[in-house]
Amino acid sequence: MRLSNLCVLLVAAPAVGLNTAGSFARKSVLADRSHRNGSKGGGVSMRSFFGSSATTTKVSTRQALLDAIAPLDRGRAASEEQKQEVLELFGKLEKENKEKKPLESPNVNGRWTLTYTTSQSILGLNTIRPLRSVGPIYQDIDAVNLKARNEETVKPLPFVKFTRAVNAVLEPQSASKVKVLFKQFEIGPLKVKAPASAIGFLDVTYLDPTLRLSRGDKGNIFILQKL
Repeated sequence: MRLSNLCVLLVAAPAVGLNTAGSFARKSVLADRSHRNGSKGGGVSMRSFFGSSATTTKVSTRQALLDAIAPLDRGRAASEEQKQEVLELFGKLEKENKEKKPLESPNVNGRWTLTYTTSQSILGLNTIRPLRSVGPIYQDIDAVNLKARNEETVKPLPFVKFTRAVNAVLEPQSASKVKVLFKQFEIGPLKVKAPASAIGFLDVTYLDPTLRLSRGDKGNIFILQKL
């Protein structure tokens, strides 16, 4: 992945009271008749008499999304069907967002790791394997001082490994959207000034203490989890 691609990146059954032996006997007869008659005529079923111990667990949209992306290697291993499933869950979770001003929330600050994206450049799908990132891709956000940093590790040879990063300044455009002005690229110890044209936009569409969803200006989606 080329260095500039980092710019693209900026989630008990109810008890039944039985008072006397007689009442138990009467209820047992009703239950027995219901068992024999099935669904016919108004009998009391064994299930409704004793209560059901079965429980139904509803998986939240948030957890369903995390489960869907878990085996996808940040999106590199996603099939078209899996991409569509993730996109649908992504949109559904956006509608459940309770943080209407994410850029003003302390939850947006800190170190995040990218867990899924549709950006081919970040995933390195069009880049030769030795230049793809290895390991986590990090993003540090400091909304107080309006700064951001993306960082990844590249290992072109078995004995050569270095950090590749980009530093940026943020300009809020709304309560959720920022303009990203990239200022400096880093390749190991080498630091290079970013061109004035290195600009992007990022819209935070869902935020909670440990999960963040964003949409970029190129139509890509990003899912990040806080470390």
